This record gives sequence, structure tokens and C-alpha cells, in this order.
Amino acid sequence: MSAPPVDDLRFVLPDPATPHQPAPFPVLATLAPVAAAVVLWAITRSPFALAFALLGPLIAVASTVDGRVHRRRHARREEQRIRRECEERTGALAALHALERAALDLAVAGPAAVVAMAANDPERWRHPASSPVPVMLGRGDSPSRVRVSPEAPAREHESIAALRRRARTLTDAPVAVDARLGIGVVGPEVVARAYVRGVLAQLASRLPPSGTAVVGDTEEEFLRLPHRHRTGRDPARVDLVGDEGSVCVAWAEDAAGLPRDCRVVVRVGDGSPRLQRHPDGRVDVRLDVPYLTRSEAQEFASTLARAAEHLGAVPAPPAAVPFSTLTNSPSGGRGLDASIGHDGEGEFALDLAVDGPHAVVAGTTGSGKSELLIAWVLAMAARHAPDRVTFLLVDFKGGAAFAPLESLPHVVGVLTDLDDGEARRALESLGAELRRRERLLAEVGARSIEQVAGLARLVVLVDEYAVLAEQFPDLHSLVADLAARGRSLGVHLVLCTQRPAGVVRDAVLANAGLRVSLRVTSAADSTAVLGVPHAAELAATPAGRALVVRRGEPAVPVQVALAGAADIAGVAALHPTVAVHRPWLPPLPSAIPRSTLGDHDGIVVGVLDVPSEQRQEVLTWTEGHLVAVGSARSGRSTLLAALHAEARVPVIRPAARLAQVWDALDDAEEAFAGAVPALLLLDDLDAVLHAAGDEYATVMLDRLVRLLREGPAGGVRAAMTVARASGRLAHVLAACRTRLLLRIDDRQEHLMAGGSADNWGPRLPPGGAHLDGRRLQVALPHRLPAADEHVRAVRVHPGREGLVVVSARPRELIARWRDAGPALRIADVAAHDRPQLEVGSGAAPTVLVGDPDVWQGHWNAVTELGRRLPVLFDGCTVAELRTLTRRRELPPPLPPDVAGWLLEPDGRLRRAAIETGSPPTSGGAPRRRRAAP
Repeated sequence: MSAPPVDDLRFVLPDPATPHQPAPFPVLATLAPVAAAVVLWAITRSPFALAFALLGPLIAVASTVDGRVHRRRHARREEQRIRRECEERTGALAALHALERAALDLAVAGPAAVVAMAANDPERWRHPASSPVPVMLGRGDSPSRVRVSPEAPAREHESIAALRRRARTLTDAPVAVDARLGIGVVGPEVVARAYVRGVLAQLASRLPPSGTAVVGDTEEEFLRLPHRHRTGRDPARVDLVGDEGSVCVAWAEDAAGLPRDCRVVVRVGDGSPRLQRHPDGRVDVRLDVPYLTRSEAQEFASTLARAAEHLGAVPAPPAAVPFSTLTNSPSGGRGLDASIGHDGEGEFALDLAVDGPHAVVAGTTGSGKSELLIAWVLAMAARHAPDRVTFLLVDFKGGAAFAPLESLPHVVGVLTDLDDGEARRALESLGAELRRRERLLAEVGARSIEQVAGLARLVVLVDEYAVLAEQFPDLHSLVADLAARGRSLGVHLVLCTQRPAGVVRDAVLANAGLRVSLRVTSAADSTAVLGVPHAAELAATPAGRALVVRRGEPAVPVQVALAGAADIAGVAALHPTVAVHRPWLPPLPSAIPRSTLGDHDGIVVGVLDVPSEQRQEVLTWTEGHLVAVGSARSGRSTLLAALHAEARVPVIRPAARLAQVWDALDDAEEAFAGAVPALLLLDDLDAVLHAAGDEYATVMLDRLVRLLREGPAGGVRAAMTVARASGRLAHVLAACRTRLLLRIDDRQEHLMAGGSADNWGPRLPPGGAHLDGRRLQVALPHRLPAADEHVRAVRVHPGREGLVVVSARPRELIARWRDAGPALRIADVAAHDRPQLEVGSGAAPTVLVGDPDVWQGHWNAVTELGRRLPVLFDGCTVAELRTLTRRRELPPPLPPDVAGWLLEPDGRLRRAAIETGSPPTSGGAPRRRRAAP
């Protein structure tokens, strides 16, 4: 900026005091009275005449006194005049100084003025080359350019001398230096950085971006200038290098730490800032220094960047960039450099490993975010082989964005629309990947991935991270862990979202040195990513226009490349397909045929997903008992069928009805007593017990719990399925070492069964289960064993042996037997006073038939007859059986097709089905076989 001329500023001091001119000594006036007195005395000879001679001295004294009085009056008048004129001219001097100060302020604008005029400064970047680069260090006293007249005499009135001194010193003036001398700042780091921001702001407004490069580690708190940037070696030094030379700005705790290039030294932060050193000899000059906050500096730099683009000082990116025009040839470097678009000067490249190690990407719908992600992944894949970088792609919008990239050999997984279980699975898998990489580094004693050969970098790219983090809060801790440890382990995050404000936590942002924002809907979203609000000002067209910030550098406008199907196919064919480690295994399928799992020891149950160890393994059941809890159509019966098909020991047939379960328990107890290995299968056990009634349920539970607790040492193992883990089944479930939780529709039931809220899966497919919190898919058996619904029962015909019958239908039964066998001797107990005890001898009847009421009148006869003959209870209740037999044990439960029990003389009580055909031709006991269903 130019300043008006100040050489013609002149200031005239008041005239000096005029000296008082004293009157000459009155010699004649003093001698005349003496002469007159002598003459009178000569004439009169009177002594009184001599008295007139005294008038001469009196006149002399009076004249002397009068001169002194006049001299003092003159001095007072001159003093008053000088003071009055000095006061009057002080205002004029202040006006001249104000004019001079304003001219200097225009000539050397400080940080406040530079920031205020950042948006519109017509003189910006018109600084002549090879001319001094003025920078205002602060405000203080400096020599004034006001010319003072007259010249100072040897002795001068104090007021005039003070006014002369004031005229020669300009107070509160901008103290400027030529920045080419090098500026060093001494003081505490925080204060020094704030002061340096102001110096850099002045330099940035004077030195044009097109001809100046900023060399230094410009962290976020420093200016993000639109000038070209190069990384410097000294983090406490910034150089602005142009065609005509360079300017150095550095800071240190003390002057000894400054480079020799800094010939001007300013001390700040001690309460009395000063210009400590200057080549012209100025030392210890007190200053009022300006500071610039980080937010002010960022806002200024962003405004400057827009002004540079508007003025054409920085070339604008093109409207479209085909991916095929970018140079992304295979590279042998260890980073992840890749060209993703054009910034107006040429191809724009990013290196996620160097600029990151993590990145945050923002962009609203239609801004070109998907195109950016595809171009970035494709560019990295083109330059780096699959054995150097792999990609795990997470898309919460259905996977359409990343679907074209699945053909790349680098892609180890595409995750879409995660539910609760899959989200937890993702957390465990990525955590396991971190542990795997740490283990590999520890094995070779390496500190970072660069020291480990053959370990590829993993880029985890998450689209719609805001939605994912909102629905799965546990993801925050994993992302923060990945962000903190990812650099050394070679794991890089790219988190994309439409609304980043308040979503990406500070712990992640602190490690995300790479920020990219396409057009967003609010300044807050832009500021959350870039630190400046200007991404909200990007135009809707062209799509793919982004602002990129790398490690605190200023935002760079970039046009992202657009990749097509041919580009993707070309990159996929560029590198040979190699086997890569996959940290993410596909979810378990909804159906797994047993034939695909091979041979294993033990009974194959299914495939278990272990994401925490990045593996899926075949689960076999080798010991203990097993229980599966699941709702209807959850795969309970299929599980038992699979176990049945896999069993290598005799199977006590699957039982799903009361009578079948009773018989199965009988068989299991018999096998246990004989130490015979066997497999007990019980289906829908809770439903069976519910239908059995309290007495039968209690007895069966006692038998089952005893069997479970004492086995499988005796060789009997049990597998059961239930729909609900109710209270009466608590002891059964506690005795089972293996507990599978199939699909349970009710969340509370899932929790009662021992599951956690995290793994409740109401949408699990049939056969899908959780075992100890891990996902399991039951294997489908080679074949389903044929259903066997028979129950154990004896067929009873009265024959010729003799039989005591207690029937709820005695007349009907007597009629049926008589029609079937006329020779059969049948006696109706109701027609006799007492039962004939001599059954089977002589003409005695073979069969005694009566209803329970009749027999209760002759209960002692029943007891007596029961010692010699079988007693058949047909259609009787358990209470009637107990009353007549005086037995407290429960009889076997009866299925619908079996109507009674048979009490043998030896005390055995079994189910009995009545035959009404012809009697057997040979003697012996009644025939006993399974009853047909």
C-alpha cells in the first residue's frame, strides 16, 4: 500500500523570549541635585541647602529599582506568551503527528487492518519485486518526520525544548522493519505463535501466491495460506521464498535458539514486549504488540484463498476430470500416494499414509461423494498391488456405492446394512485385526508396518458414518482405538458422512490429518471438517468439487475424477490376483449342508463364527449334555434330527410326546444302569411337561435331572429342545454344558434363557443360533431319520389264562369278548356277591370283569386275585388305579390309542391295549408288543 508524502510536514516553534533592554544609569539626574545643593550653599551658606544633595543618590536608587521592576514584568509577559503559544501549537503538532501516523498506518498495515481488509484490498499482492517488505512489529515511539524550525539554540526555554522533543518523537506509531532482515520472536510458545500469526498475515497479504512458496510445518494454529507449500525441517520456522529472495520468521524460548537469519528480534510475553535487537542499533524499544488468534488466522487465510481464486492468483480446477487422464502407474513406494483429481495447476495427489493416517470426508447428497470414494479407492488400487494395500468397504446405504469395486482383488469385504449382530461382528473382527498386526510386529521386533515385509496396509472406508455411529454407539470406542493405533499398524480409516458436526469425535479428528469436504448444507458441518465454513459455499455444479486440507495446510479446491466401469475393469486387471488376508469373513449362510463340512471327531452340530479370532470353525459336540432354546420354526427339530443322523451310539428315539418321553426316560435309565452308551433326544420338552400336568411333570423332571447330573459317566448323553426357559426347567438347563439359543421371538425370553441383549436376533434364519454369545448355524443332516411315534404297550386278550379286568365300560367289553370268543368264560363281578377266587380251576370263569365302583367294594379280592392273575385297568383314572392297588407310583402315561394299564402278578405295571379277536391257541402270558399309533 502507498502512503501520502509526509516530507512537507513542518512545525514552527514559538519565538524565544525577547531580552529586556535596561535603561542607562541616570548620571545627570543623579549629579544635578548635588550641583544645585553646592550652589545654594555657596550663596546662602545655609547648611539646609546641602540637604538637596541627597536627591541625587535617591534618584539613582529609584531608577535602579524601577529598571528591575520593568525587567521582571517583561520576563513574566514573555513566559506567559511562550507557554500560551506552546499550548496553542501542541494541538497543531498533534494534528501533524496524527497525519503522519495515519500515513504510516496506510503504508504498513498491521494484522488487524490486514484481517479487516482481507475480503477487499485493491492493493493486495502489488508489492514491487526487490523492494523492502515492510512488516509492522507493533506500536511504540519512533522518530518523527515532522521538520521543526527554528533550529535549537544553545539555551532554550523549557517549554519550547519540551515541545521540540515532542515534535521529534512520534508516539503510538507503527514500528516497521524490512522483513527481509529476518524476524525472530522470543517468548513462551503460545504467545510467540500468536504473534507470528500476525506477522505471517502481513506477509501473506504482500507477497503474491503465484510467486511465493511457504516453507515450514504450518500446523492448524498457523495460517492456511493460499500460497504453495513445502514442508520445512524446523517446526519453529516459516520461510516465504520468492523469486527475489526469502523472508524468515522464527520463534524460540530465548534469543540463542533463533537462527542467524533473524536479525530483528522481538521479545513478547513478559508483560513488557520490546524490540530487543535491530541492525540499525535500536535496542530495548518498548512495543505494544498485536496478536492474532487461531480462529482469526484461519478465517483470514480462507478469505485470502477465495480472493486468490477470484483474482486468478491461484488457477481454478477444471469442471470435469476423467479418471483415465490421471497418472496412477504402479508404484514401489511404501505409502498410499494416489492422484484423485485436478487442482488447477495439475494432478492432485493424496497419500493417506503420510497425510493421514486417517481421513474424514463430508458431502451432502448429490455433491459427488460416491464418485470421490470410488476414484480414491481406484487410484490407490492402481498404484499399489493387493499385497501392499487392501480395502474393507462399509456402506450403510445398501452397498450400491461400493458394488462396482467388489471386482478389485484388493477388496477383502463389502459390508452393507449392518444389523446389531453384524455390527458387533464388525467390531470384533477389526479388533482382532489390530491384535493380529500387533502380534506380527512383536514377532519381528518392529515398531511400525514399514519394518514388516509382506504386511499389507488395510484401508477401512465407512460411508454414512454418522448413521452407523448413531445406531451403534459402541463403534465410537473402536474407531477411536483404530485412530490412535492405526498409523503404526498400517490400518487407515476413511470416515464419510453427510453431517459431520458432532458425529466424529475429537479423539478421531486429532488423528485425522486429512480432511476432505464436498458441498455441505451448513457452515457448521464445513467447520467441523475443515476448520473453515467455505465448503457450505461450494456451488451445486459441477459435482465432485471439493476442498482438501492436509495436515493444517490451507484448503485446496480440487475437482475429483470420475471413474467408469472401464476404468474399474482396467485397474482390476492391472495387478495379478494374489491371496490376501481377509480380516472380515462373510457372514454365515442361512443353510449349511452337512456334506460340506467333512469328517470330524464327535457329533457335528454346525459352523461357529469366531470373529474375535477371524475364523469360522466346525462345532462338534463331544461331551456333556446339550439344550437348545428356540421359538417355533427356529430349527429345534432339525437340530435333533442332525444329532440323530450324526450319532455313533444307539439313539433313544426322539421323543416329543408325553408317553414317548416317559418311555425314552425308561430306556435312558436302563442304558445308564447298564453303562451302555446312548443318546437321549427330547424335543419340545417344555411343551410336553406343560401338557403332562403337575404330577407327571414333577416326576419326569426329577428323573431327567437325576439322569443329567449322574451322566454322562454312564454313557448316556442328552440333547433337548425347549421353547421357553421357564422356572421349572432351570435345573435342567443348569445341568447342560452346551446351551444353544436359537431364534427367540421375545426379547425377555431370550434374556431369561441366558442370552444378552446384544445378541438377541429375532430375524435369525432356521438353524441360526448363538453359543456363548457367538453366532452358530446348525448343519443340515444328510438325511432326516424316519419319524417313530410308537409307544411301548402290551396287547391283552383274555385267552385261557385268566384275567381280572377293572373297566369303566364293563358291559361293552363283556359283549365284545363274548362275540369274539363264545367259549370264553366271562363273569360279571356285579352279578356275584363276591368275586370267584378260583379262577382257572374247573368251571370257574376265565375273566372277571367289573367297573371301579364294584371292585372298590371288593378291593381285598382285587388284591388277592392280583397275586395270581394279571389285572387290567381299562379306561380308569390314576386315582382309581391307586385306590384299588394301594400303589403310590405313577403309572406310565397313556397315549390316545392306549386305554389302560396291565398290572402283572410280579408287580410290573405297563400300558395295555385290549384285543377283541379270537383268543390265542396256546397258553402262556398275554402277547406284548408296541401299540400302533
